[in-house]
Amino acid sequence: MKLVITIEMDNAAFEDEPAQELEKMLSDVTDSISQNQNIYDYKVGHWDTLRDSNGNRVGSVDIIN
Repeated sequence: MKLVITIEMDNAAFEDEPAQELEKMLSDVTDSISQNQNIYDYKVGHWDTLRDSNGNRVGSVDIIN
């Protein structure tokens, strides 16, 4: 099982402070993971949609075999 995080960084939210925008998104992912302590409870498939600070869909979190 693999956790795959894909983030497109070509939009305006990443222009001024790309590291801060990326840090916020990855922090959101880790917060979601910490809510469920047993990673083996996760099902294979799409797990989460990532949005930038402007609310645009810029990525996804997927669990694959």
